Amino acid sequence: ATRGGGGIYFGNAEGTASWPVSFTLGDNVQVVKNSADATDSSGGGGVYFNGSHPSDNFTLAGSAVIADNTTAKNGGGIYFNARLGGGNVRLAGGTLSGNNATENGGGLFFRQLVDSAYVGAVSLSGTSVLSNGAASGGGLYLHLGKDFANAGAVFSMSGGALSGNKAANGAALYTYGKYTVTLRTAIAANTATGNGGGVYMSESGTLVMQSGSSLQG
Repeated sequence: ATRGGGGIYFGNAEGTASWPVSFTLGDNVQVVKNSADATDSSGGGGVYFNGSHPSDNFTLAGSAVIADNTTAKNGGGIYFNARLGGGNVRLAGGTLSGNNATENGGGLFFRQLVDSAYVGAVSLSGTSVLSNGAASGGGLYLHLGKDFANAGAVFSMSGGALSGNKAANGAALYTYGKYTVTLRTAIAANTATGNGGGVYMSESGTLVMQSGSSLQG
């Protein structure tokens, strides 16, 4: 694709929807070896979700695989663009592996920039985020715009693994903005050439490592 969504583009190109939409990738679905040149500064080598309602939902479930996708911009595997604030990304199982972004978020890029009363949430449960790469946030990159300095977005991950991802900063996970991050997962063998081989939190935020987590080089 010359713009966003090398494999799948979902959502409204412009405007505001009157109701939320949901998109699910379930068992045995594979989004593999797609690319997005992203000449419009978007991305999403595998999937681009263009949000148009604060309650939009993207779900990856079961044995779904998003692998070996690339983009010249952000979100090698998935780009979720919460244009109007809010939005929910839920990964319950599934695998993000071998995806690459030239800029941010090799596996997943979640972006919310506008000033809104709604703040999005990203949660992973039993998901494997493996061997993805980007300049920042090799595995996952979560971006909360400057208008949300005091908002407090939420990211959580339980089970699964963040392993083998690479970036200059935040090889496994990079957050920008005031996030509360709660982890109960294995973070192992990720590589950063700069800062944060495991986790890099920019701006202010809170990191909670729960019992059952592991952090290994």
